[in-house]
Amino acid sequence: MKFDGFLLNGLFHKQSKNIRQKFTHSFYILCKAYNKINVMKYNYRILDILLDNIPTSESSGVDFEQYFSFVQVLFEETYQKKEGEN
Repeated sequence: MKFDGFLLNGLFHKQSKNIRQKFTHSFYILCKAYNKINVMKYNYRILDILLDNIPTSESSGVDFEQYFSFVQVLFEETYQKKEGEN
């Protein structure tokens, strides 16, 4: 399975909110670690994937809370760090 599919399947897992929460938290920790060591290209790539796959009202059967929370936090932390460096 490609990385994009792996990420999206975990974020949009239909059977369990708990799985979505743990999956999202794991990716958040990974991105936070990349932020600390200034390897931002991975965070940019994850943001690209997330923004290219924004769920629509036609997407049904899934709670998108974790998705949007993750996008918001990752976006803020990634770009806040970048702005703080200037």
